[in-house]
Amino acid sequence: MPTTQQCTHDELYLAIERERKRAFSRSLDMSFNELADMCEQGELNISLEYQRIFRWSEEKCSRFIESIALEMPVPPIYAIEVKDGCLELIDGLQRLSTYLYLRGELDLPDRDPPIRRGKDFLLLEGCDIVPELNGFTFEDLPTSLKYRIRRATLRVEIVRRESNPRFAYYMFKRLNTGGESLSEQEIRNCSIRILGSEFNDFIFKLSKNQYFQKCIQDITDEYRKTMGEQELVLRFFAFKNNLAEFVHNIDPFLTDYMERVSDREATNHIEFNYAKEECIFSDAFHVISRTLETKAFCRWANNRYSGGFSKGHFEAFSLGVAKVIDSLGVSVEHLSDAQLRAIEAAMETAKKNPELTKLTVGGGKNFKSLYEKKIELVASAIRAAL
Repeated sequence: MPTTQQCTHDELYLAIERERKRAFSRSLDMSFNELADMCEQGELNISLEYQRIFRWSEEKCSRFIESIALEMPVPPIYAIEVKDGCLELIDGLQRLSTYLYLRGELDLPDRDPPIRRGKDFLLLEGCDIVPELNGFTFEDLPTSLKYRIRRATLRVEIVRRESNPRFAYYMFKRLNTGGESLSEQEIRNCSIRILGSEFNDFIFKLSKNQYFQKCIQDITDEYRKTMGEQELVLRFFAFKNNLAEFVHNIDPFLTDYMERVSDREATNHIEFNYAKEECIFSDAFHVISRTLETKAFCRWANNRYSGGFSKGHFEAFSLGVAKVIDSLGVSVEHLSDAQLRAIEAAMETAKKNPELTKLTVGGGKNFKSLYEKKIELVASAIRAAL
């Protein structure tokens, strides 16, 4: 049963029409070759953040090319018009990247293994309808088949520039709830740019901070691949600046914070002092890197540092340290060795405190009061030491 009073049918109709009229779109049928040319000319942009989530295996790529060769229907791709004559892809990355890979026009040097433009071409494998395709590259195919693949068309749905940016943003999020599974942070990083790129770029910048990187060496490779480094930076600022609004579910909380900082036109926009926040972030991780380093973010069990990276300890110690350092009014570079050793001893004391274990181990720990307690537990220990 709804918890709020329902509007009338007329009010509902007007609300739907209001939002529908703010969305302008058009449809085009284009060949894969035309789309590849648009990418080459910069008329269709696949952003770097978006490219990083190209996930299809060689076998899945090959079967998609097999489908094109067999003239099977291909789902539409979606793009947003960012300026006259320039589109940005918002859905269809796997399909379009697969075609570019086939043609040797995909450039992902950081992928494992890397795909280098002009050097790496998709070698078809795993085709199960026409297994005779296996072992071929595009250049090896018969000329008639190459023509067919290049000229194969698909529908391109374009959200026009006149549309409300928030419409395009929500469209992206909903399109990406299916298909290739993305992490919450991957969806945030790709979609939030529609509302504004400054905060997203800031998060990427800080995720490469030398002190931060030194402290998070123990996170898994899988977490890194799904933009875990960027999620940790977002967690730091969301809990530091907006803990008062946290209820229970972390992912919606992080998304909401990122949206409200990024969207300057939102009625609930959150102001963000980039220069100040960068200093606080860098100082906090500078201190951690010179004291417990990676041990700050693992648990204490059986009288020793134990286990791998813990998000619960990341939040407690990064925010606990930041809370104190921000109030010191002194540059981290000017902290004496004695002060740093005192901070390290205090962090170890907090780490060994049974109360911290209660606040970070087991289920049911995602509540505002528990976050406040674990952060203050670390901050209080450091204050007492100083």
